[in-house]
Amino acid sequence: RSSGPPLRHLSDVAAAGTAPQPLRDVAVRSASGMGCIADVEVAVGKFGRFSTNEKAWMGVTATLLEEGGVELRTMSPVDLMRLLRLLIDQARVTRQSFWADFTEQIRPVLQAAKFTDLLEICEMYARIQAWERPVFEQTMDSIRHFDADPSVHTMAPADLVRLLGIFSRAGTGSKELSGMATRLFNTAEERILEEVDDLSFDDCASLLSSMARFRFVKDAMLQHLGREKLHAPLKSGELHGPRAVEILNAYGELGVRHDTVFRVVLEEVLQEHGNLQRARVLGEDLPSVKYSTADITMVAFALLRLKMYRGNTTWFKWGDRYQELVDCLNKRMESQAELDTLGA
Repeated sequence: RSSGPPLRHLSDVAAAGTAPQPLRDVAVRSASGMGCIADVEVAVGKFGRFSTNEKAWMGVTATLLEEGGVELRTMSPVDLMRLLRLLIDQARVTRQSFWADFTEQIRPVLQAAKFTDLLEICEMYARIQAWERPVFEQTMDSIRHFDADPSVHTMAPADLVRLLGIFSRAGTGSKELSGMATRLFNTAEERILEEVDDLSFDDCASLLSSMARFRFVKDAMLQHLGREKLHAPLKSGELHGPRAVEILNAYGELGVRHDTVFRVVLEEVLQEHGNLQRARVLGEDLPSVKYSTADITMVAFALLRLKMYRGNTTWFKWGDRYQELVDCLNKRMESQAELDTLGA
């Protein structure tokens, strides 16, 4: 501990409404004492979320940066993640200038962290759209070389899918990180093509959504994922509801038509609607539904994006079925309870 005056609670500084004053001697404080983590825990309990008490949190974060510098630079990656969970998941601190300054303070911790820790740190930063280059760059540096442990070529498939999901958000949210994300997707493509059998259905669905988010269109990769993993459960009727719609929505964003897949889901939605209408007319108990109003809205939007809302062929009457889908959606929206389930 410091031989100087005792360290003040961050929350006391904020509550007093005074600008934080630097201490004469700031020492590293253990997690069991009054360290950064303990102080932020107190602040979370006292002030709640950043959005509901910005003035108090401005004082808390300023004091954290000014008085916690040594501790921030020397804490373990585990303690850093504990602190980040408080600031991000509980307080939801979203002030960009704070995260820029905070990230500069923790650079030594990032450099010492393992890939698994960096992956979690990146994920937390992405949750509040704090696109601080040092965090994402350090993560990439840890896997850049083929002989790294792990590398893109050797990490667990679930970790690779998770990493691509994080960087799809980072590359979309920040022009500065876009090139980094593109290089990662390009590097991962070869492995995915060769080792798709190692990926679960959920891994492949998540990967497809990441490609859609980042607009990473690689025909060979999309065809391989669809043929080997994604389409069979849809065509066989094993996959329904939000999970099926997630795939259609991704194809809509990517501009990729898969007529059979869209036809299967569209027919299932219309059949379900017909069963509901029949039960209402006969006064029977309404059957449970697999597709919510939000799901149906996303299906309609994907059809619009791909211009699959017009034209009739001998194989499928797209124009007629799309109009039936719109009628189904209108009928669902007559219920206020259904409207309340729709987000902005």
